[in-house]
Amino acid sequence: MENFNENRGYYWLMVCLTPIGGLSFPIVRFLLTVLAPFELLSYRLGLGAIALILLSPKSFFTATNLEIKGGLVSGLFFGSAMGLLVYGMQTTGGGQAAFILSTQVVMVPILRRLIWNEKFENKFKIAIGICFVGLVILTFRPDVGFRLADGFIFLAAFCVALFSISNSHFNSKPNVRTLPMGIWQIFSAGSGMFILANVTGNPSWKIPNDMWFALIFLILISTSFRYIVQLKLQSKLSATITGLIFTLEPVWATLFSFIWLKESMSLYEFLGSLIIFIGLFAAKSR
Repeated sequence: MENFNENRGYYWLMVCLTPIGGLSFPIVRFLLTVLAPFELLSYRLGLGAIALILLSPKSFFTATNLEIKGGLVSGLFFGSAMGLLVYGMQTTGGGQAAFILSTQVVMVPILRRLIWNEKFENKFKIAIGICFVGLVILTFRPDVGFRLADGFIFLAAFCVALFSISNSHFNSKPNVRTLPMGIWQIFSAGSGMFILANVTGNPSWKIPNDMWFALIFLILISTSFRYIVQLKLQSKLSATITGLIFTLEPVWATLFSFIWLKESMSLYEFLGSLIIFIGLFAAKSR
């Protein structure tokens, strides 16, 4: 890997973030037993945005018009992805959801090809084929076929890919700062979730005492802390290395879901997840 010795510290810090991201999947499943999807996301993104603003108020209030615009546009895709993901996770297990969502890695070059006619390497063609086979095996059930919930998570992966593209597009503009735009992304997504929670239902906003720790961890550690550290580390590591590291996240999600929620995978789900992991590794390997 390029510059591994030089960036070894940043590399291992990024690796340490992957179990935090993986743990968020069973936490979401746990909280969905008492909270509606948009209500949960209102807490996670709304309070997460407030925490980021309190940590760096200057970044939020001094954001330029272009940074705010980038935050709103990217935040739309980010919020859509989170909404679809959590909605699907009402019935789809944490590990399975994480592997379906991870297919966004191979969607990005496809979308860039469609939008800007960018060519991509042959390894992506191979990776796309591998991931497609894995996705079919992972989501197909001989008794019921394909589930709608898995379709929502696949659409979430598509929105994450659009978010990645729009985020890169605005960050490439001169004088655009990553942190102010990022805070506006989460702020706009959280505001949207709060509106949807009140429009689509009658949220109680009540959290059982035994769930507060999980919610606080999701808001402060999995969202606010992880976001700031990830932004810093991504500026120090190449996209290839970052992509390889984040293939570990669905692995952690599967492990934590099994340990905490006793969620297990069928043979089809295990094989599909394994094939997707191989595809993601092929996409990001040199």
